[in-house]
Amino acid sequence: MKNLCLDVETSVAPFHRPWCRDSFLVNVATVDELGNKRVWWFYHREIDPVDQQKVVTNLQAYLDQFDRLIGHNFKFDLQWLWHLGIDTSRHRLFCTKIAEYLLHGQDQVQYNLDSLCERYNVPLKLDQVRKFWEAGYNTDEVPIGILKAYVTQDADSTLQVFQKQVPLIQRYGLAKLVGLQVHLMTILARMEATGVLVDQDAMHRYTEETRQKLAECEEGLFDLFGQRFNLGSGDELSAHLYGGVVKVPDKERFVTTKKCKYREPYIFTYKDGRKTVKYRTRQLDQLVVKERNVVHQVKVDGVGFDPPDRSELKKEGYFATDKGTIARLRPRNKKQRAILEMLGERSALAKLLETFEGKSEGTGLINQIHPDGCLHPSFNQTVTRTGRLSSSQPNGQNLPRGSTSPVKKVIIPRFDCIANADLSQLEWRVAGALSGDPVIRDEVIHDVDCHADDAIRLLGADPDGQHFKEHR
Repeated sequence: MKNLCLDVETSVAPFHRPWCRDSFLVNVATVDELGNKRVWWFYHREIDPVDQQKVVTNLQAYLDQFDRLIGHNFKFDLQWLWHLGIDTSRHRLFCTKIAEYLLHGQDQVQYNLDSLCERYNVPLKLDQVRKFWEAGYNTDEVPIGILKAYVTQDADSTLQVFQKQVPLIQRYGLAKLVGLQVHLMTILARMEATGVLVDQDAMHRYTEETRQKLAECEEGLFDLFGQRFNLGSGDELSAHLYGGVVKVPDKERFVTTKKCKYREPYIFTYKDGRKTVKYRTRQLDQLVVKERNVVHQVKVDGVGFDPPDRSELKKEGYFATDKGTIARLRPRNKKQRAILEMLGERSALAKLLETFEGKSEGTGLINQIHPDGCLHPSFNQTVTRTGRLSSSQPNGQNLPRGSTSPVKKVIIPRFDCIANADLSQLEWRVAGALSGDPVIRDEVIHDVDCHADDAIRLLGADPDGQHFKEHR
């Protein structure tokens, strides 16, 4: 089997994905197992504009001479190849990052190329280009000779890592698992590139509605508590629920003195009787008014809730006020019941607003819509200890349950509907199918609920009890 390793260089992050504004491809480097290195240039300030379609045609013809394409974090490279129109459907693919993740038992260690090079005693990546990036240069501004050496070294190092991983994969019987995960990589790459189309007008409308509802909810809570305070502060909410002390920052004015120099005139008499005005420096104490930060401790009676168990004590005098703790409180009157309902409503509204706008600049769904009108979440295969996917920028795995959430309402289906599927006990069933375990196969055939069975056997849960669903 003929193997070819490749690596792409693009505009600098965060504008480095094909769907990002102002992103562009600089080059593609290839290295084969005979040591032949080639660089395919698409854009650089030191070269004349190229016929990109011609470069793509030549690159495709070259790739078609090989059976397997290899890369590190290969999902990124594939997305750029597909963006160019390169067809990789006939090639076997391999990602050294995914392979290392499986070889390390999904441990939370570093899986970047530098770490793999150190692990396998392979020449490290050249760091000259990184210095240009840190100095504010875009990739196409890096001297072409330095950039060419960098990208070919990346490809060559990746190829050497691959050659050292293959015997280990065979020794530990991981070939099928690596192949399965690499196939998943191609699916995730397509999902990311396709993205999720959103109705931006609807998103802005829901954001404003949520902000207004949140403000109204908070005003209602202030009326019930009888005073205004920072609802986002756990300490202040604890004091107003159970009683306690609230620390109120303030400015305190005070009078002090400072030394002030001034020029005092006086009459100077010469020996011959002439007189003149001269000046001498004098110091006086001048009164000034200054401010200093002070914190007043204000006692709050609270609205009469019984404090939770002392295990919920965050620090002396302040109890936990998270969603779970609030849900366990038992109201004794209409006022307390209304407060609990409105605190739950406020929590949901605040979370929804954060989903749309984010906690900081550049986060939130609104700020992550790309020029094509889509969200392009990243799905990460080499992050979790359990082997599950994680998602980021934005989190595409964290859409609210149910059909009423505004987050789902702003998604524009590419077909007639949005399908929502949850495969019951999937990991257990897959393990049984792959291993051929006769017990699991029998339990699947007879519709055994493995999670319910675990709850009964391991937790001693009563299947007819009120909280069995929670135990399951």
